[in-house]
Amino acid sequence: MDRDQLEHLSHVMGFGAGPAAPPLSRLGPEQLQHAYFAAVRSLVARLITHGPTVLVLEDLHWADPTSLRLTEALAPLVDDGGLLLLLTRRPEPDPGTYTFEATLLGRAGARKRRLELAPLAKGLELDLVYSLLGKEVPDEIVQAVSEGADGNPLFLEERLASLLETNALLKGDDGRWRLDLGAPGQVPEALERLVRARVDRLGPGPRDAVVAASVLGLEFSLGLLADVTDLDDGLAPAVSDLCSTGLLVELGGSPEATYRFRHALIQEAIYKGLLRRQRSLVHARAAWALEAARAGRSEEVASLLGLHFAMAGEPERAARYLEIAGDRAAATFANDEAVGSYRWALQLLGQDEELAVRAVGLRVKLGSLYWRLGSYGEGRAALREAVEIVPEAAPLLAARCHRWLGQLEIEDCCDAEALACLDAAEAILEGVPENGSDDWVEAWLEVQLSRSNLHYWRNECDLQAALLSLIQPLVDRRAGTWQRADFYVHLAGQRWRAARFAVDDSIVEDVRAARAMVAEDSLEPDGFHWQTFGFVLLLHGELSAARAELDGALGAARRAGDRSLELANLTFLAWACLRQRDLPGVKEMVEQSSGLLQTEGFPTAGMMRAMSSWVAWKEGHFDDVEDIARDALERWRPCLVRYPFSWICLWPLIAVRLARGRDEEAMMSARDMVRPPQMRMPAPLEALVGSALAAWEAGRRSLAVGRLGKALQVAEELSFV
Repeated sequence: MDRDQLEHLSHVMGFGAGPAAPPLSRLGPEQLQHAYFAAVRSLVARLITHGPTVLVLEDLHWADPTSLRLTEALAPLVDDGGLLLLLTRRPEPDPGTYTFEATLLGRAGARKRRLELAPLAKGLELDLVYSLLGKEVPDEIVQAVSEGADGNPLFLEERLASLLETNALLKGDDGRWRLDLGAPGQVPEALERLVRARVDRLGPGPRDAVVAASVLGLEFSLGLLADVTDLDDGLAPAVSDLCSTGLLVELGGSPEATYRFRHALIQEAIYKGLLRRQRSLVHARAAWALEAARAGRSEEVASLLGLHFAMAGEPERAARYLEIAGDRAAATFANDEAVGSYRWALQLLGQDEELAVRAVGLRVKLGSLYWRLGSYGEGRAALREAVEIVPEAAPLLAARCHRWLGQLEIEDCCDAEALACLDAAEAILEGVPENGSDDWVEAWLEVQLSRSNLHYWRNECDLQAALLSLIQPLVDRRAGTWQRADFYVHLAGQRWRAARFAVDDSIVEDVRAARAMVAEDSLEPDGFHWQTFGFVLLLHGELSAARAELDGALGAARRAGDRSLELANLTFLAWACLRQRDLPGVKEMVEQSSGLLQTEGFPTAGMMRAMSSWVAWKEGHFDDVEDIARDALERWRPCLVRYPFSWICLWPLIAVRLARGRDEEAMMSARDMVRPPQMRMPAPLEALVGSALAAWEAGRRSLAVGRLGKALQVAEELSFV
């Protein structure tokens, strides 16, 4: 392991960073997670070199998503034979566990074995009783202890504890066990009844403490438990009794002690046995106490506060904290947690008209989150719900909801639907807001810039130019920094679109000026601005500078969890590597994008697939070139106008087809490559391809093939392929 990995392990284990710690603060959440995973993987790999190693993950059904992902990352080490992963779970895992297991079991070449644990056979039950009480145990005691356990070791242990606590089972002075059949007690048929019976026999203090603890969850601090009970000085001895009886386990902790139920089923059984009113009361005390204790930093425990307030019957307050929890989760790329928080908050708000504006805002956040994850269908559903429930008294919010939905439709290549949404938003805003409020002007300009975006993607250069000319005076007078910067990027984009992606120095300077506009206002450029500038530099041929900008944009996209932007940046980085003849670089970008390519709806998916055909060509796998290129073009077909760079896979097709004497098919690919709105090639190259096609049309086939072969050679000399 290197020093950075040791520092990462130290940091994640809570030991603090050393003096030579890597700059963790500059890493995004996903990058930080990758670093942690790499450090753990390195540690395990090191252990394997010293001998066979076993890693055990018990109670998989309680595992958090990050632990499951870490286990997946370690799984390939099993293939070398030095590591055994031993995972245990209940028979009914949640969907996340099913997905995790399917991934592990589906790994090609992986050796795996699933063991379904049946209930203990009678003989094994007896062995367990003997291990707990000793071999010299009368048969009637063995029968009493194992009765009702049904082969479940935990049931059996709880049954034994119940008999001991009721003094139904006693050990005499002679060391022999005796069963008092007249002692009070019962033979429970389920774990919940067993555990509740034990709780009922506790003293008042321990009973009150464990009941309150069950509401706090599987793990809790002593301080919070003190806040929800009235035990005062009696709390410490009560908790000590609970530990000695085996219901709780002390975990230690600083600055205050932390405890955990010995088994999650114990906590569940106690909690389920509470009356609704009793649960609500303890949840309320926990919520208010936790809120007071974390005053000024309650966002750190917002998820827990949301849970307690929800169960306490305070839906509006719970929804507020759940929204905060969702915002924090979304900001740290914990997308599943964010979706769960937003959805629960929406459920709590229900159909209350007075809370409709908050419900709309939550749906917009949920829709935006799905959007950036590439789940356009779910994002569309959330935003449509927002449009439907927005109050009539909030026209500005209604217009923005329509605009958000329209922008999503643009991203998903649904142009007609996008246009309808933008028309609806503009109808609400009622024309150019010359004298409107700043918010009204901002909303109207948002709609116009989305409309400009739609014109751009549809290659409607004249319409886009007319629209931008119309709104420029208002932009210059009233727009904020971000909108002005976006506007001038749109102006530059219209020009390079009209020139079929031929970028001159003036376009580069205009985009650079838009970025400077943001910097002058002390604002951090977002992934879009980084990507746009990197893309323009790429088109201009400044390949090293383009790679630096796109790499920064990639980091920003990953920090934001924007999968669509992430794939776009990986695609353009691959393109820059291709232009620099960096075959390993292209392959790395393709590999990094492999998971994203499984998600439907990303317009750049076909373009990235085309990079693989180029790789196959350069590595001499000619049979693969055609299959991959055809697949790329099929994926690309719906958005070839948006991303008219199909030369990436057409040149490999031309090369293979010429080499195999399939001249007519090669000419068809060449014709597709120069047909507008395809990107213009360098002038000498475009002239050669044009002359080859002209010769073919004139029936001079040999000359045409020679010229196309020469064009391929020039393309390679110009680093165009």
